[in-house]
Amino acid sequence: MDQSYNIELRFKEDEAYLQNTLYNTVPMIIHGNGPAKLVLNSLGNYLAKAWNPEEGCLNCWDNTIELSEEEQHTYPPILIAIFIDKATPFLEEFLNKIYRQTYPKSKLHLFVYNNEVNHEKLVQNWIDKFSGQYKSKKVISPSDQIDPATARDLSLNYCLLKECSGHFFIESVAHLDNEHTLKLLVEQQRSIVAPLLLRPGQSWSNFWGAVADNGYYARSSDYMEIIENKRRFLYLHLISPSRKHEWMQPDGTAKPQCQSVINLNWIIIHNQLLVGGLWNVPYIANCYLMNVTIISHAETRPVFVANELDPDMSFAITNRQKGIFMYVNNRLEFGHLVNPETYNIQYTNPDLYELFNNKIDWENRYLHVNYSNNFDEDNKPAQPCTDVYRFPIVSPRFTREFIEIMEAFGQWSDGSNQDNRLQGGYENVPTRDIHMNQVNYERQWLHFLKEYVRPLQELVFLGYFHDDDRLDSGYEPVPTRDIHMTQVGLHETWLEFLRIYVSPLQEMVFLGYYDYPPKSLMNFVVRYKPDEQPSLRPHHDSSTYTINIALNKAGVDYEGGGCRFIRYNCSVTDTKPGWMLMHPGRLTHYHEGLLVTKGTRYIMISFVDP
Repeated sequence: MDQSYNIELRFKEDEAYLQNTLYNTVPMIIHGNGPAKLVLNSLGNYLAKAWNPEEGCLNCWDNTIELSEEEQHTYPPILIAIFIDKATPFLEEFLNKIYRQTYPKSKLHLFVYNNEVNHEKLVQNWIDKFSGQYKSKKVISPSDQIDPATARDLSLNYCLLKECSGHFFIESVAHLDNEHTLKLLVEQQRSIVAPLLLRPGQSWSNFWGAVADNGYYARSSDYMEIIENKRRFLYLHLISPSRKHEWMQPDGTAKPQCQSVINLNWIIIHNQLLVGGLWNVPYIANCYLMNVTIISHAETRPVFVANELDPDMSFAITNRQKGIFMYVNNRLEFGHLVNPETYNIQYTNPDLYELFNNKIDWENRYLHVNYSNNFDEDNKPAQPCTDVYRFPIVSPRFTREFIEIMEAFGQWSDGSNQDNRLQGGYENVPTRDIHMNQVNYERQWLHFLKEYVRPLQELVFLGYFHDDDRLDSGYEPVPTRDIHMTQVGLHETWLEFLRIYVSPLQEMVFLGYYDYPPKSLMNFVVRYKPDEQPSLRPHHDSSTYTINIALNKAGVDYEGGGCRFIRYNCSVTDTKPGWMLMHPGRLTHYHEGLLVTKGTRYIMISFVDP
């Protein structure tokens, strides 16, 4: 009879034991048969001195090997089988992280399966550039019309043909941020072992801790503890000099995830990331290393087609049926998973649209490398004109790809005052531009303003919080006892009072400012060309503050151009691509766009809080 619902894993001091809660007994022998074997496998991660709360994983070091950097000729040959089954964001970084694995390339064979036509050029460029450094390669392209399951089986054959000792399977969603991942998995010496990979900020990972009655995902009792690294513990661990490179930087200091305590002939490292565990689980996917002994025997060879299931499910269920253990390793931070679910390959430069689903990868590629320096205490923001601040904000690649999106769309406004994109159809100070909502980027851009621009604004314009939280969510950062005009039916009357009696006074002292701003945010890319619109007349922006991001380079892509702030007789003409100007929009910063005499100038403009 299945007693799995009546048992509880407990610890007495540093040893795990099983409690039968139905009979209040502690069994001496535990047996699992049929589906209960999966429960037994899970319990085996803790029982029989496998793991304890004081020292963590005790059997992780069983049967492991150590690969010496000085003896790379002893490394077992491995096949890296790369699978690009579908369109995937940040594929370029995925491929480069594989190349940066520290395992000697003279011991690596490549098998590359690409099933996505839109990735063909990128993949081929990577193969042409790097594959010559590997021992051999086999490439399957979309034109070969081979399905993913068949391709997986072919990769097993290629592994046997090249007499590999292991088959390292990796899908395009699996990013190996740790360059030692492959080497560490080989040293683990398990039948099938996967590095723990997560979608950042989510509980979605590349393994299941349990399987439901229908054969699909079920959350095990320890799943969250494993993915949140609560099954890791601090302790002192002795590491030989041959493994120093894994934990130390070239200058001898500890890598960010490691703290060097003593750096002598042997290194003692106090590090919670060295522990963790090795977990026997019923399902793994996306990235794993298989020992060749599994592949070379017919009775244990992996199967990727079973009961009309997808290849990953087929692989896992047949391994369970054959009694082949699959492990997931969370002893280190190995990398992460990208999320391809809403990736739209039809966009021009679709990775630029991935700010929400793949924020970490987006930031690594598209934020300026010095963006975080803006917030250093000893960093003083550049101020080329009074209250005009300049910050590094986006990368050169962002600026280039942003221009490509606009030019691919191509529907630039005609530069006249008539603009049907606007409520009312009239633009006071027209430019030749494309709005963010025209290229389906409005949502991303508003989030960009909130996440990356607002902290800079709050840094230099103290006391201004441009999210009106009191109106939107009932929160007022500077509360008073007050009554709004809307509450007493005087809103429109008060606006008329401002227009008739206050505006004339304002216009007497703040020349050029006319208080008829548009009612919504304006986010658009402007193009200046000598034969199109070369400049822009003096004006105020319809904003509380304005940001202006340079998208190409003065003196290289165009000549002339820039922004002149008339009140201060101060011009900014040398903003680097990816750097942002920020200035007040109304009253104080009446300005004009200077004449572009040659080439094409692109800038990204946002009127914030009109």
